[in-house]
Amino acid sequence: MTFTKENAQNAYNFTEKLAFPRLVGTDGEKKAQELLENELQSINVPYYTENLKASAIPINILFRITLPLGAVFLMIAWLFSLSFIGLIFSLIGLLWFLSASTILKRGFGWLPNFGTQYSTKNFIAEISPSDPKAHLIYMAHYDSKSQLYPALLRVILFVGGIITGVLYSIRLAGFSISMLIGYLPTGFWNPTWISFVIMFIWNFSLIFNSVGNKSPGAIDNATSVAILIELIKLFNSDPPQNLKLSFIFTAAEELGLYGAADFINRHKHELDPKTTYFLNYDGIGSKKNLLLTSFGIPLKKTSLFLNKLIFEIAEEHSLEFGKIFLPIGAATDHVPIQAAGFEVACMVSTMPRTHTSKDTIDHVKLESLEVAGIIGFELAKKLDQKFKN
Repeated sequence: MTFTKENAQNAYNFTEKLAFPRLVGTDGEKKAQELLENELQSINVPYYTENLKASAIPINILFRITLPLGAVFLMIAWLFSLSFIGLIFSLIGLLWFLSASTILKRGFGWLPNFGTQYSTKNFIAEISPSDPKAHLIYMAHYDSKSQLYPALLRVILFVGGIITGVLYSIRLAGFSISMLIGYLPTGFWNPTWISFVIMFIWNFSLIFNSVGNKSPGAIDNATSVAILIELIKLFNSDPPQNLKLSFIFTAAEELGLYGAADFINRHKHELDPKTTYFLNYDGIGSKKNLLLTSFGIPLKKTSLFLNKLIFEIAEEHSLEFGKIFLPIGAATDHVPIQAAGFEVACMVSTMPRTHTSKDTIDHVKLESLEVAGIIGFELAKKLDQKFKN
C-alpha cells in the first residue's frame, strides 16, 4: 500500500472544497472548521480540539513596521549627518537592521496576545499502536490570508531592505565620523541622496502590506490539509506497528504561527525529542515540491535526519524533488517546533501566487499532490521500520 493517484485525486477534491477565504476570526474560518470536523468524523478517527487565542498584532503591526522603523532611524541620521546626532542614529539604524531577523523570528508564535483577540482551535487526530516506540507528527495549517504583496515579493522586500539598510547605515556612519573629524569623505563613504531614497522606499514599502481575507488559499494551505486527510484514511486502515501518528491541523498560522506554538507549549514535556519527529506541510501542490532545508538569518538547518530520509524516498520512487532556503520575511509552523528542540522537516512548493486572490484550485497540480503524499506515507514506513527492534 502507498499513496496513489486516487489518493491525490481525493486530496484535490477536498482542496477544492476548502479553497475559500478563511482568515482567523471570519465566517470563512468557522466554515473551514466545520468542514474539517465533518471530514474527521466521517473517517471515524479519534480526534480532539484544543482552544487557543490569537492576535493580529504580530502580522499586522510588527511585521509591517520593523524595517520601516529602521528606515526612519536612517532618515533622521541623514537629516543630521553633519552632526553627532547623525552618527548616533546611523549606529542605531545599523544595530536595528542587524537585529531585524531576530526581532521578527521571535515575534512568530511567541508574542503575547494583546489588541483584538480571536478564539480559534487546533484539531488533533491520532492513530497509535498499544506500545509505540516513536512518534511522527504531521502538521498543516488550515487558515488563509491575503496581503498587498505576494509572499515572494514580501521576502524580496525584507531581504533587500535589510541589505540596503545595513549598507546605508555603514556608509552614513562613516560619513558622519569623517565630517566630525574635519575630513570630507568621497566615494563609498559619501552616500548620495539617491542611495537614501532607494533604501527608504525599499524598507518603508512594507508598511502598506496589510492583511486581508481575499485569498482562497488553495495552495496555501488547503492542499496540505487535504494530504493529511488522505494520510489519515490510509493509516486508519493499516496503522504502523511501532509508530504513533498524530495529525495536527493548526490554527492562526497566518497571524504568527499561533497554533503550532500553542501545541508545542502544551505538549513538549510529554514528547521525547529523541523519538518524536515532525513533518510540516505548507504550500504544497504547485509545479515543484521542495524541502525546506534551511531558513532564517543567521541560517538554521531543519532536521538533517528527516531530510536525509525524505531525499532517500524521493530517489527510491523517482520523485522530482528540490530543496530551498527560506530567508527573512516568511516562516512556517516548523519554527516554534524546532525552537523547542524537536526534529522537524518542512515540505513546500513554488508559490508565486501565495497570499493573493489568485491562489485558486486552478494552480494545483495532481502530480505534486501525489509526490507530497508519497513522501509523507513512506516516511512513516521508514520510521516504523527503524523502530521495529
